[in-house]
Amino acid sequence: MNNVEPKGAVHWIDHYVVGTNNLPGCSYWAMHATGLPIRPINGLTTNMRKKNTPIFCFMWWDDESCRIGAFLQPENYPAAKELGKDMPRCGFYVRPEDIERHLRRLEQHKIPHTDPVKTAADGDEGTIVCFADPDG
Repeated sequence: MNNVEPKGAVHWIDHYVVGTNNLPGCSYWAMHATGLPIRPINGLTTNMRKKNTPIFCFMWWDDESCRIGAFLQPENYPAAKELGKDMPRCGFYVRPEDIERHLRRLEQHKIPHTDPVKTAADGDEGTIVCFADPDG
């Protein structure tokens, strides 16, 4: 492991969200890609609609200290580029001994992905597996 910390290194992310054209599809994709349970989709009541509440869904890791979310967008996003050629919308650290298990989950749920590639391009040695939500 590289002991030189790059400028702007991120040590912890409490949560992040992505926009989506298909909230149920994105939520189920994220559940299958990460193994996290889906929490209820929010913003789907008449009272919430009257208040213009965004329609969104979050998923929490076990200790609920980190979550990922998706918000339904008011306009359609353009189609994603070829797998591994577009900017990443998210990334996860996976222990080296767990890579095969994660690949099996991606394959089980027919999530498009690349083969694992060993790299040190970002400073630390690791393995990259690009995967994509088929809905973009």
